[in-house]
Amino acid sequence: MSDPAKTSASLLAEKPTVFISHKESEAPIASELNKFLTNKGGGEGAIHVEQFTYTAAGLPIGDNINQALLTKLADAEVLLLLFTRVDEDWSYCMWEAGAAIDARRPHGTRVVVMTLTDERPKVFSNDLMVDPRKLEDLQNLVNQFMTKPDFFPDRAEPLTGHTAKGSYVLDAADKLFEVLAPLLPPLETMRTRSWPAYPWMRMEMTFAEIEELKELPRDKACEKVASIARIIESDRNLAVILQKPSLDGIETLAALYKEWSRKLQRRESEEAPIGWVRSLGRQLYDAACDDYPRPEWELLEDVRRRGQFLPLVLRVKVLPAEQRRHFDVYFPRFEVEGSAVIRMPNAPDE
Repeated sequence: MSDPAKTSASLLAEKPTVFISHKESEAPIASELNKFLTNKGGGEGAIHVEQFTYTAAGLPIGDNINQALLTKLADAEVLLLLFTRVDEDWSYCMWEAGAAIDARRPHGTRVVVMTLTDERPKVFSNDLMVDPRKLEDLQNLVNQFMTKPDFFPDRAEPLTGHTAKGSYVLDAADKLFEVLAPLLPPLETMRTRSWPAYPWMRMEMTFAEIEELKELPRDKACEKVASIARIIESDRNLAVILQKPSLDGIETLAALYKEWSRKLQRRESEEAPIGWVRSLGRQLYDAACDDYPRPEWELLEDVRRRGQFLPLVLRVKVLPAEQRRHFDVYFPRFEVEGSAVIRMPNAPDE
């Protein structure tokens, strides 16, 4: 005789349960996976696959959506996360994954990440993932889903009676591969790409170094920045200005100036202009003191005489845990024709 005290949710929990976590844009892929898992998991009624949507859940207006989700996630033995790009907002899907893991099921919750691009979620970066573009990955997933005894953590027996890596299992994986292929977004349209628009370097100073600078008169402090601020990262285009393959071995702004002036190959009687170094030193000091950097029209000349570049501190990052600051310095190029210079527009009067 059935226990009348059991709710429909608890009855569903007695079945092997999969929760598919996805963004709305991946709903068609989630629907095909739902059909596949239901069909190959023994047919309707043998397994419960949850593809949560507000309308499908039938929630009355005014009900708490998160609470309804928590109930569904608590029943899931397996959470299948469909992941696309790292630069999108994954806070809700990550919340779902965390809630499923934190449900404290007797034998835990298995999280399977299916990456629809070649990017990985940082939270699960060390986990073995499934690439639906690779047939072998889908064969491995389908084989474990259908034949691995503990794929569903609360079950000691396989979901089906099919032979591991047998013809039926491999044929099922082949069909899933064919169904998903046209639904997957083209990789070239999904890859996140970024690069600095101008030659660029990142410099750093520690909190202690900055405090020491603040004890000095401003002019002295700005001069000292050149020997204190360290270059920790740069792009190839900045090295090209110095006609070098990289800035490896050039650790400070002072060292950068020394190498640049040597490469500039000016006459012995003519000293390389140092105005751009002093301007950058003042900008770095201002930024270190939480002030707006004040750019000056002091240009860095390409050693091949092919252009001139204005150093600008455009971004500051404070790292309290590491007790240091980072300063991103960009070098936009300006064309010089005779005595005429194409300048940046002046800021409007305040």
